Amino acid sequence: MLQKLILHFHFMYLVVLPLYSIAYISDDFKHQQNIQLCRQYFEQWLQENRLSSQETAEKIAYQLPRIAKELMDRGFDLTIYSYKTDSKNGLVFSVVPIWEGERVKPSLPLSLFIYGWPPESWAQHCQSPTLAYSTPIHAHPLMCALTVLRGTVTQELYQPIFDGQQKKAKQIGREVIRPGQLIFDRPDSPIAHRIVCQDEGQLAALTLHAYGASTGAQVQQIFRMTAKDYNYKN
Repeated sequence: MLQKLILHFHFMYLVVLPLYSIAYISDDFKHQQNIQLCRQYFEQWLQENRLSSQETAEKIAYQLPRIAKELMDRGFDLTIYSYKTDSKNGLVFSVVPIWEGERVKPSLPLSLFIYGWPPESWAQHCQSPTLAYSTPIHAHPLMCALTVLRGTVTQELYQPIFDGQQKKAKQIGREVIRPGQLIFDRPDSPIAHRIVCQDEGQLAALTLHAYGASTGAQVQQIFRMTAKDYNYKN
């Protein structure tokens, strides 16, 4: 049974995910307001849901689509986030940290990020020299969940194939992920995936991601240390 779930209630060519250096925010003041909104939201959420740290992290991850909607209903501003244009890589997906479980007591093994995805057709039109507008084929060394905030993203599913010393993967499926849907993945999943935006036009698709570590720095370090084991070629 595939352990990458698509539920209707509901990282990279630079190898390491997330990559804060490519984050794009048009209004830092509004971004700080978004961060404060997240803090207030989760303070209230934690008062209403008294579980163990691990149970809390997983419940938040599973409820990510509902949480995303409630944050936007409270005024979370999506308009300030987009993808980045990089002189070396062309159009690049961006990663912006917005909440860390370390900030609550007791700390939670969970961190949230906004991703901004350039449409693949627009990146190709702009002759981006790399494929940094999408993730590589990868699995996750820690719990991961994502939901779509705006636009759509496409998830390509892959079955890892161990061919001598090379880590390869064969595509076995493809699905379009829309707002209200959830992707949830555990570290023991036998399936890898690639995320890319295939919307028309130039507007960034936006997604909300949850990772099973208490700070953004920990998430980045885990991906950096495990990239060789969790990234694949096709």
